[in-house]
Amino acid sequence: MRSLLAGLVSLFCLASSVTAQDGGLNLFQLQTPAVSQVTASKVEIGAILVPTTQAGIVQLQVRMIIPEGMNSYSMDPSFAKPTKIALEETGWKMVDGAYGITPPPKKEHDDNFDKVVEKLFGTVIFSRRMALPAGVDPASVTLKGEIHYLLCDKDNCLPKKASFTASVVATKKLDALEEEAFRATEAAVSMTPVETKEEPAPVSTVTSPLASGYEIVPQKIRNSAGVQIEPVRIQFELSPATATVGETVTVAITMTLADKWSTYGLEKAAENQIEMPTVISFTPSHLAAVGGMVSVPQPEVVITRLQDGDHPSNSHVKQVSWTQEFQVTDNAPFGVSGSIRYQICEKEKSCLPPKTVKFQLGSAQQESIAGASPIVRSYFGKGEHDSLQSAATPMFTVESTGEETTLWSAMATAFLAGLLMNIMPCVLPVLAIKILSFVQQAGEKRSRILALNLAYTGGVLAVFMLFAFLSVILGQSMGAVFQSTPFMIGMAAVVFVMGLSLFGVFELPVPGIIPSAGHHQEGYLGAINTGVIATILGTPCIAPFVATVFTWGLSQPPVIVFGMFGLMGLGMAFPFIVTGLVPSLVNRLPRPGNWMVKFKQFTGFVMMGTVIWLLFNVAMEWRVPVLVMLLGLALFVWLCANLTTPADRMFRRLVGCVGAGLISFPVIWAGFWLMQEFTPSSLAGQNTVAAAEPGDDVHHKMPWEPFSEDMLIQLRQAGKPVLIDFTANWCVICKINEKIALDRQETIEFVKAHNIVPMMADFTKENPEILKYLRMFGQDSVPLTVIIPPGKESKVIAIRGQYTKGILMDKLKEAVDASAARTADRNSITSAVR
Repeated sequence: MRSLLAGLVSLFCLASSVTAQDGGLNLFQLQTPAVSQVTASKVEIGAILVPTTQAGIVQLQVRMIIPEGMNSYSMDPSFAKPTKIALEETGWKMVDGAYGITPPPKKEHDDNFDKVVEKLFGTVIFSRRMALPAGVDPASVTLKGEIHYLLCDKDNCLPKKASFTASVVATKKLDALEEEAFRATEAAVSMTPVETKEEPAPVSTVTSPLASGYEIVPQKIRNSAGVQIEPVRIQFELSPATATVGETVTVAITMTLADKWSTYGLEKAAENQIEMPTVISFTPSHLAAVGGMVSVPQPEVVITRLQDGDHPSNSHVKQVSWTQEFQVTDNAPFGVSGSIRYQICEKEKSCLPPKTVKFQLGSAQQESIAGASPIVRSYFGKGEHDSLQSAATPMFTVESTGEETTLWSAMATAFLAGLLMNIMPCVLPVLAIKILSFVQQAGEKRSRILALNLAYTGGVLAVFMLFAFLSVILGQSMGAVFQSTPFMIGMAAVVFVMGLSLFGVFELPVPGIIPSAGHHQEGYLGAINTGVIATILGTPCIAPFVATVFTWGLSQPPVIVFGMFGLMGLGMAFPFIVTGLVPSLVNRLPRPGNWMVKFKQFTGFVMMGTVIWLLFNVAMEWRVPVLVMLLGLALFVWLCANLTTPADRMFRRLVGCVGAGLISFPVIWAGFWLMQEFTPSSLAGQNTVAAAEPGDDVHHKMPWEPFSEDMLIQLRQAGKPVLIDFTANWCVICKINEKIALDRQETIEFVKAHNIVPMMADFTKENPEILKYLRMFGQDSVPLTVIIPPGKESKVIAIRGQYTKGILMDKLKEAVDASAARTADRNSITSAVR
């Protein structure tokens, strides 16, 4: 029984962080009140069928009117409870690959699920084209179905469903929203149904927002410096979207390559070409190929000299497009599916294995394309569209202040980082407890001292092996666990209870984890648990020092990743291993006595300070509820200690604790209930920057803007300088950097004088957008400060780890000076030309 309790206490912190990754309707899965606004609210559902210009094709529109103050969710399959529409099986055929939604969903952070999701508000219409069953009169047809959706307010969610029956209406009876939905799906198809035409009616290939064209990044790799790069982007296009029988449409496949990368033509330059040629295959629907494929531009012959002679290759760099024309053969929705098999090589380095990418365009696009985004620049010259996902990729070349990471430097850094964890402020409370155990060990057998310290080492290594597992299997960073609100609250509860035990309020019912008021004996299980908790508490302090190294490790084989984390654990446990091997060091400590009681009580105050630090990372609205919960927890452990005595039998002690639970449960439950009642309006870790209140002295505060990918790209394209602080509330080094370097008068004045836009990227909670840019700049966690000089082609300056104001100012001046030098060079060239 005691071992079971010990295991539960040891693993509670880690289990809560992993469980929290998937989110949930209620933070602690509390039962939703029986009657709520969600339960009482009614969503209006209606449906119609709208004729199209294509014979036998109608558009289904399902209207949802969501009450004010509530929301539903899109059909995104990655969401836990997406909206679904089920139709009766009556011979209908789906023409479009997916439902369109008008107006489009709003992408924002959802407090109920604690993640960014696609939300629906007000009145929305789901639209999709359907082919009538054979022999059915379009004028009198009806279609029945059900819509399943999730209705939520700020506190609660409830799954609901509703039935509908859709019948045909004339297009002239459509209201504004219905007409907008109709046009969004029909694209260029005429709004008026046509009974007869002398010429074939134009048919549309548009079946979803990306059916006529999209862009993907099929490969992501890490370079020798550990920076994630995307060496190739591919966009697929079918144009025009509408055409009549006999007319021609074109498929264009455009590949954009990063600097120093190349791909290869459709034909080999010679038989001894080493690189694989590009192979493109098409499967057209209601289309027939016209002529052959064309490469724009034509490949250039490049010679590679090897020991056995020269090897020519047909090479493409920067960008290449392959086009194929098709003729429309039938009066039906047309499309093309197929695949492209290509190989890319980095100049004077190595080649990646050939890769095959499948594509679907027009009516052939029957499923969503993973990672697809709208096209920025069309091959057909249709103008530019905003696409943040693709536009951001080639815009940054990072110039890091650190040296290139090697295997030996990574291993050495990991060991030293573990050693440093022993003096980090996050770990000091637990190490103070360990000092008490050292005192107790004085005079004991050498074998027991070594065994206890090895047990502590085992607890440390267990946590680091878990971190290694998360890194290898899930690609998670060490600091990721501190982005979980349940983890922070759970850790606060554990540390709070440990502090109460040090004050002598009760004896922790886990043997040996903390020396109690009555005795100071440490057990093996207690040594393991101490190692577990010390490691978890130390993570936010040390993670920023090793962010770059462990980002590099994500691209390495699992054996290297586990080796790095293992060395870090050995580094942290090294002083205790030495003490176990040389027990005379322990004998130099003072003898046990009354000073230990005072020291334990002092350590209890340090523990309470740690609780305050942990709660600082919890949303403001939840801090009072958490304190109420902790009050109930304190009442529970005090009652357990006073309703029974250590001399009582196990059954009596168990009964006493059950009674204590019944008495304290209302207080604990009140804390949980308040968490649900006061849902945070802005959870800690959302990318927000508090505005200054009237009367605040803002002269010494950096005028931060919240980080936004959209804003960053606009500033980059406009050629404006940017300063980005990637930070988090749980990152001690981040706060030190802000205090001693960023929020200093000299820095602020320099930023304002040179019109540098400061942006704060708050990574306290999980944020996919910020994580994307962290990895783009060579890390997977904070701290990181990035300086983007003016000019679209300028190199980004990345400052990693802790730094001083002097270092920051030098880099800011370097960025400004480099920009001025580029401007002077351009002016001199212009003058020379004139």
